[in-house]
Amino acid sequence: MKWLWLLFVLTCFALVSFSSNEMNEEITTWQTPDPKLKQKALIVLQNKCNDCHRKKNKSVIFTKDNMNSKSRKIYKQVFVKKKMPKEDVTLTTSERKDLQLWLDSLNP
Repeated sequence: MKWLWLLFVLTCFALVSFSSNEMNEEITTWQTPDPKLKQKALIVLQNKCNDCHRKKNKSVIFTKDNMNSKSRKIYKQVFVKKKMPKEDVTLTTSERKDLQLWLDSLNP
């Protein structure tokens, strides 16, 4: 009977270890998003957002270094509230897709 218990415990340990390794691989994958996605999103932010921000909201000029930290606000303003971009600036389907893919890579 003891060997059966030992077999059960070892099996559980093996399953937990395997699951833990899978989770670590997932975390590593999404914590280091594809730099091409970030670059495409940066181009959109620079071309469609920064001109207006330079005039009206200088504290939020998007750069490669700060864009990840502003990702939640970007998502909220562009995709939830649909307030940005303003005025006569619109995002093409491709630009919206580039932003969405970058945002998804940060928050799987």
